[in-house]
Order: sequence, then structure tokens, then C-alpha cells
Amino acid sequence: MQKFYTALLILIFGVISCQKNSHADRWEIVSESDFKDLPFTKLKGTPMEVNSAELNTTYSISVFDSLLIIEKLVATPTFIEILSLKTGKSIGSFGTLGGGPLEFPTFIRPKLMNSKKGYISITVPNDDGAYYEIPIASILNKNLNELKRLYQFGPKNTVDVVNIGNGKFAALSIGSEQRLVIVDTINSTIGGVFEYPFADEMGIPKSRLGLAFQGYLLQHPTQNRLAIFDEWSPTWDIIGFDKNDFWSIYSNHLRPPIVQDLSYQEGNVTSESIGVLLENQMAFFSPSATSEFIFTLYSGRNMAKWESASDTPNTVIVFDWSGQVVNKFELDRDVKCIAISKDNKSLYAFVETIDKNQIIKYDLPSIQADE
Repeated sequence: MQKFYTALLILIFGVISCQKNSHADRWEIVSESDFKDLPFTKLKGTPMEVNSAELNTTYSISVFDSLLIIEKLVATPTFIEILSLKTGKSIGSFGTLGGGPLEFPTFIRPKLMNSKKGYISITVPNDDGAYYEIPIASILNKNLNELKRLYQFGPKNTVDVVNIGNGKFAALSIGSEQRLVIVDTINSTIGGVFEYPFADEMGIPKSRLGLAFQGYLLQHPTQNRLAIFDEWSPTWDIIGFDKNDFWSIYSNHLRPPIVQDLSYQEGNVTSESIGVLLENQMAFFSPSATSEFIFTLYSGRNMAKWESASDTPNTVIVFDWSGQVVNKFELDRDVKCIAISKDNKSLYAFVETIDKNQIIKYDLPSIQADE
């Protein structure tokens, strides 16, 4: 583990600082400390009138037009709750636990789709990687038969999937030896692109690197671009693609996650596990994309000092789709996840406390997009 401590010390004691680049309000990040040094705007939020019980087990939220989509880890009683942004009232729900029609046998990962306006995708990792899509209008109209099962990714622990069109899907998978899994359903091929960062120096088998680089996959609403942001290390990538190829537009890999390989084998049983160490500074959580920007929570906190607050930060970093930092906000409280309106004017945050669950609305100042 000494190599990880050495890498961290270099970042802490280095004298490199963030530099403003040639674009207006674009900042070049060359070390973790640069995130702390960025100029920022403080934001004060306003709680929305929302039934606290409807937010139980929320792990992510999304905004679509005048709707707030609540995505839950556990069905309470449904996995998806749709609220009106105007009233805060529930106007639709979907996804119960069970083995019958229109039910799911285990936890699911709902996600507002950027490639299909007004659709939600659903991945069921423990159901052999089943992938579904359903129109939001169908949920609101209770026409649930429009739920379509489009693909089955298999037992590869696929954790984040986007439909990139032309019968192709891109996915992050904790069981993959490559950064991005590409599935072509038309030609029945499965492949991968891009190596994991720091693969050679981490000393972890390639089959377990996906466990160490757990993160989020985002898709540009109209352009052929993807973005990857990691939770355990400050690494992010912007990727371009067409019908035949994928290429890197921008990559910034500041350091590897500080982890320990906990895998073992007993007889015929093999257990693969990676544990993040307490001194590791957590990175990105709950990124939300619009046509111009990517907004993501940034932690910079470690579990040794902050415990569970290490993954509920109050800092929001804004990137453009070229991978550059363009803004930083400090919220007036720690939050679990965020969502952004498509006009970049409103940020919604989910706050979970012992006493109450809340949705907090923040009005955003104007952010200048690149010409």
C-alpha cells in the first residue's frame, strides 16, 4: 500500500495550483487541492413542500420539464415516484417488488434517459442485468404495458447503462476489464474500450479494477458524447463516439483511489472485493447533465474524519462538455444527490436527516457557456 500513500503526499505537498485557461471562466485542474482553491458562489436553498415519507430510500433524483423524478433504492412501496415541481405532490409512481408482471424481483437502477426524451431506463443488476425502458407519460397515465425489456446484459454486475442508439449500449460494469462496455444488439457483439487509469501501478487484477473505479456514466442530450465521473478518485473523462468508434475528448486522472484488495479463495469459492480505505478522499457524486454543462457533487472528504458525511457533500462543481471546470457552488447544507433543470437555472437537492427528508431548491446564477 505504500505506493498509494506516496501518491497522496505528492498531491498534498505539491505547489501546483489551478490555472485559468484561455476560455472565459475555465479552470485547469492539476491536483486535488485545486478544487478547494477555486472561487465559489454560496447558494441558499428553499425547502419544497414534499411529503417526507415519499422520499424514503431515495438515492438519486432527476428533473424532466415540470417533473421531479425520485429514484429509490428500495420500493417504498414503489421504486419510482414522480412529483410535480409546482406543487410537490406525487402524480405518479411505478415499480413494485415482486415476481409478477410489471414487478421487479430485486433492487433496480432507474435513470432519466437523455437519448430518448421523456423516457426512463431501468437496469436490474441482480436479474441477470435486465434492461428496460418506459415513457414517463405511460407511468403518469398508468399505461404500464409500455414497459419494454430491450436487453439482458448477463451476470456482469452492470451498474450504469445508456442507450446510444443504432442498437448499441454503453455501460459501466464492475466486472469488466475495460473502462466502458459496448454492446451491439444488431450485430450481437460485446466489447470494451479504454483501459482503467492507473491500472499498472495499482497492483490489482484487471478483473477487479471495475470495483475500484465505481462511478457514473452520463450522456449528452443531443451530441454523441459520454462522460464518466468516479466516486473514489478524482478522475473524469469525456468520450466521443459515432456508429463505428469511440475516442477520448478529454481525460483528467489526478490519482488512483486508495483501496485494498479484499478478495480471497476458499476451496472452490472465490470472493472478489475491493475496500476503500478510511484516508481516501472521496470525489464525485450524483452528476447531472444538461446540453451545456455537467453539475456534480464533489466531496474531497475522507471517511476517517467525516465518516458518512464523506459522501454527502455541499460542494457542486460545474464542468462543460469539453471536460473543463467552469464554476463552483457551495450549498448551505450537506446533500445526498442533485438534479438540474434543463435551462441551468435551478438546482434541486435531496437532503436526508434522522428527522426529515427534504427536497431543497436553489436558484442558480447565470453560467457562461463556451462560444
